[in-house]
Amino acid sequence: YKAGDEVLISYGIRSNPKLLLGYGFALPDNEFESIGLQIELNEEDRKGKLLEFLKRSPNATFARITLDATLNHDFLTVLRLKHGATDIDAVDVDPWVEFRLRLDILRTIERLLNRYPTSLAYDLNLLRQWSTLPSTPTRTAGSLSAVIFRVEIK
Repeated sequence: YKAGDEVLISYGIRSNPKLLLGYGFALPDNEFESIGLQIELNEEDRKGKLLEFLKRSPNATFARITLDATLNHDFLTVLRLKHGATDIDAVDVDPWVEFRLRLDILRTIERLLNRYPTSLAYDLNLLRQWSTLPSTPTRTAGSLSAVIFRVEIK
């Protein structure tokens, strides 16, 4: 760069938690936003075909879901086996298994949301109030980014 040239930086493809923890800010409507989901398996779940599958794909109990709500195949396979599917290569899936699978995902998301005890309405109101006020010791750029992050997660 020459003296006086504008210097640009790219933070790369980062979700808001990574931006917040690494750089101290979050972006509203971040196109790279995602959330991690971990399947909870107890000892009863870890048997038979599921155990065999996990030996081949040990990381399949975790998935990162993007805004388009895409889940990877291995993650879905673990959930299907956990909820009673017997043929992981079947084209037609059992509707009851799919129902329980989706219920499991919803419960996992609910547990994640419970980590952020404020309501969405409260956080949105806080953002509205803060947008008209100058920075204070309790309203810093970091705290503003944290609230934006909570809103996006919710």
